[in-house]
Amino acid sequence: MKESKFARITLVLLIILLSLDIGSRLFFGPSGVSAKQRVQYKVISLMGLNAVTDYEKLLNDMADKGWELDQVVYKITTRQLEWVTFRKPS
Repeated sequence: MKESKFARITLVLLIILLSLDIGSRLFFGPSGVSAKQRVQYKVISLMGLNAVTDYEKLLNDMADKGWELDQVVYKITTRQLEWVTFRKPS
């Protein structure tokens, strides 16, 4: 009987604490999110590029337009570059 009462009290206490935690996050948290700057992303497929010079030309062209290299995805099974991601702060 005492174990059941203890379990009930513990469960009620945990539910109250969880409710307080969720309520404080909903009602007292910051109301908005602000970013320092806007960022654009561009994804380009590399399936048509066969030579290293084509890849180098792509990187140079995008750098001339103000884009920065962000990520390159390499597919292990085919041992080829899949796509490249560029970012540009606005």
